[in-house]
Amino acid sequence: MDPQAAWLAMIQALIDEDHELASEYADALIDWLNRGGFSPKVLPELGQANDPLSSAYRLNHMIAHYVCSKVRTGGLS
Repeated sequence: MDPQAAWLAMIQALIDEDHELASEYADALIDWLNRGGFSPKVLPELGQANDPLSSAYRLNHMIAHYVCSKVRTGGLS
């Protein structure tokens, strides 16, 4: 899975008001993250954020997980 491509597709689906498609991407990303997959880069300002112990990595992960959770439950529709 390419979490960056899924993240961008989810955001585009939200912009296009295709909430069903956005929810599908959110489900896939949450599953990916819950299985230990790396998160998409949601804040480019954080740099590479490749170290799982770094604050930048954890912040990217936390934001991605939170937004996907909201999308899945309709909280961002």
